[in-house]
Amino acid sequence: MVSDDLAGESLGGTDDAPDHTLLRLVHLSTAPDLQAMDVKRRAEGRLLDARADVRVIGSSHCLSLPDAGFHELCSCRALPELGVHPPEEAAEPDGGVPTTAAGEQGAVSPRRIPLSPGVERTLTTTTGEVRAATTVEGLGLDAFPADRDFDVRYRFGPDAVTAITLDGDRFETYHTYPEFDLALRSETVLTRLK
Repeated sequence: MVSDDLAGESLGGTDDAPDHTLLRLVHLSTAPDLQAMDVKRRAEGRLLDARADVRVIGSSHCLSLPDAGFHELCSCRALPELGVHPPEEAAEPDGGVPTTAAGEQGAVSPRRIPLSPGVERTLTTTTGEVRAATTVEGLGLDAFPADRDFDVRYRFGPDAVTAITLDGDRFETYHTYPEFDLALRSETVLTRLK
């Protein structure tokens, strides 16, 4: 298990404080600009028998399978602030493969998830060589398994944690928000297409 870091007593009070009303989830075929992100902790692991780069960022997480063209970005900040500009016209036609208006695969509008207990959202995409099915659910803060070993874990403040576990063809994340009594849990199941 990676130990927690305490980055301060409060998440607020700075000019770049995250908007804590929505979480934005997007799958990309090209890597986001990591220079635009405040990386708190980074680790490498394996998913789908490939190298996975995992980062806890100042506004949530970024997980990449660079050799497969898959990148998941989850952020409380508006994505353009992080240098990410997914096309707003992206849609999911029958079969769940997201496409742009021009019919190109791998461009996905961000899923906006309210930060509240009881919320549940699903995003299914095909990005690069990977099909990803992500389910996000809002649980009570006490649902966060604080004693569990995670591959990557960062403590932003009292009860405010981002934690990620990699497991074969899936990964699980927790983002806790004590101000909402919320543990936002996501599970992404990956399938390699090639």
